[in-house]
Amino acid sequence: MDLDQDTFEDIMVGGGRAVAALEEQVTNFQSSEGNFSTVLDNVGVTAVKINRETIGSSLAFGNVFLENETPVIGGALQEGNTRLFSDGNELPLERTVTSISVPSTVLDLLGEAGVELTTVPVSFILYGNDVLFRPSMPTNIEVNTEEGDNSTVTERVASQIISAILRIADTSIENLPPGSPAVVTTFKTNLTITEQEAIEAQDCVVWDYDEKTGEGFWTKDGCERISDDNSAQTTCSCNKLGSFAILIRVRKGSFEAQIALQFITLIGSIISGLALIACLVTFVSLKSFRSKQPTHIHINLCLSLLGFYIAILVNPLAVGKEVRCKVASVFVHFFTLATSAWMSTEAMNMYYLFLKADRSTVRHFIPIACLLAYGT
Repeated sequence: MDLDQDTFEDIMVGGGRAVAALEEQVTNFQSSEGNFSTVLDNVGVTAVKINRETIGSSLAFGNVFLENETPVIGGALQEGNTRLFSDGNELPLERTVTSISVPSTVLDLLGEAGVELTTVPVSFILYGNDVLFRPSMPTNIEVNTEEGDNSTVTERVASQIISAILRIADTSIENLPPGSPAVVTTFKTNLTITEQEAIEAQDCVVWDYDEKTGEGFWTKDGCERISDDNSAQTTCSCNKLGSFAILIRVRKGSFEAQIALQFITLIGSIISGLALIACLVTFVSLKSFRSKQPTHIHINLCLSLLGFYIAILVNPLAVGKEVRCKVASVFVHFFTLATSAWMSTEAMNMYYLFLKADRSTVRHFIPIACLLAYGT
């Protein structure tokens, strides 16, 4: 493919149209010349016409380093590292910086769209950075959460960008039909930040481009993060074809006040937790307290509050982890509702003690309260 560095620089000037122009050029060249592969400093292209029967469960493309090399996220792309795999299961993820796996069933969609083909044209593009992707929507916004807070929030691409194109003539496949296997991408992310910055979110995104307006932007629609391990490799699942990346939201500013508040919350929660444990030990150890109904309510209230404080203390461990975040949210909400329920139970019990001479109308008061507090 005759795409030298000067042509590449000219395409960059187009802003939001740059990616669309490059993809169109790749498609046109593939239609006339057939299979080809090329790698420049910032972009690598592999376009093939492949027989559907020759691939396994998926067709994969990735930036794969040799066994004796250390995977590098930044820097220029290397000619021998962009590789195509006829079976996605053969992809060595431990040596892969960025990859995309297109299910074999997706390759049949052009035929279902009425295009008669003996081989399926598929193009993969790898971008070393996001210089071609210029969002039409502002990504640097001033956020004043409190008076005197001058911190700023920015969005930045923290990975290489990888694209899969399934297109011929005027027919292209973008959104996958319901029930179709998802397109899976993996990224080794670059989460390097300064001391004045903090990462607030890390999302799997796809490039959304409007040909009529020539505007494009990153969106989470149709993509979700399905794994994120300690090796800084993130796996995404998307129900469409396009250009994929990892987008992080970074807050920059002074964090002294936030750190102070975090320590105050931590110390206060620990002291409250120890006090609740002391109360529980007292209620359980003294027989004169243990046999009374109000004490049963106090014990359950202390247990609910203690669970709430523990959930608050472990909450920071869930930051940036989708599954952990969901679990932590469930526990925080559960113990918050349980605490409110036992406080209401305490109020009702006091009502019967002081205003009702006869409490025989409420049988099995504590079991019913437990069912309502913990079961609903």
